[in-house]
Amino acid sequence: MRLIPDVNVLLSGVTSERGPARTLYLSARRFEVTFVLSEGHFQELRRVLTYPDVLRLGRGITASDAFGLAVELYEGAEVVRRVERFDWPSCPDPKDWYLLDLFVAAQPDALVTNRE
Repeated sequence: MRLIPDVNVLLSGVTSERGPARTLYLSARRFEVTFVLSEGHFQELRRVLTYPDVLRLGRGITASDAFGLAVELYEGAEVVRRVERFDWPSCPDPKDWYLLDLFVAAQPDALVTNRE
């Protein structure tokens, strides 16, 4: 199964000890599911990992943890390099448009987010 995870789901999976995001993250580490990522994921990770609240998630995220996560994701995921950009006026957060662009480009099985 090929899934596009939101960055919040990735960070929750890495920093939580249990819960759906953790289960999904561990499934990806065992190659039971494949995360489909784009450059947008790494740009978003770089942006949110400057927020003090994000750095305090779980037991805390160090620069080394962030680098290790980026390397792990890059090596273990399907990274789509060519993603066409669209306008998504019905999506209220333009910072999330990269997820929808990737969904169109990669045609995964699902987009996973913790937003309702």
